[in-house]
Amino acid sequence: DDGGGGGGGGEFKPTDMTNFGDLWLKLGGLALEYAFIIPSYYILVMRSFATFEGIAETVDGEFDIYSAAMPYAARRALAPTTSRGAAALRAALVDQAGALRVDMLTAAVPRRGQRDTAPQSVVTSAAAASRRRR
Repeated sequence: DDGGGGGGGGEFKPTDMTNFGDLWLKLGGLALEYAFIIPSYYILVMRSFATFEGIAETVDGEFDIYSAAMPYAARRALAPTTSRGAAALRAALVDQAGALRVDMLTAAVPRRGQRDTAPQSVVTSAAAASRRRR
């Protein structure tokens, strides 16, 4: 596999997935490759999003579900509901001295019309920092 939207193998790049259907195909390919089961409620939600995206693209050919979801996702990411989520957010956005890491915050928010891998680097940094502080 070339690492694109379908199948599981190859190097994964977020920019390979240009719509939600690509994410669904990638996850399905990974489930087959690594023999894990995707819970039925995940499949139903994913199917609903793919259907919604298809309808929206019919009305507006420029529709981008990722851009449409970004404000909600950012609000959720910046307002964790668990202590573990709050610790991970703090680890990602606050340095050892207690200062806000503006570079990480701005890297987490892609510029309008531009999708890159910065959000993944923020997630990776948060996880690593959280593990170091345990």
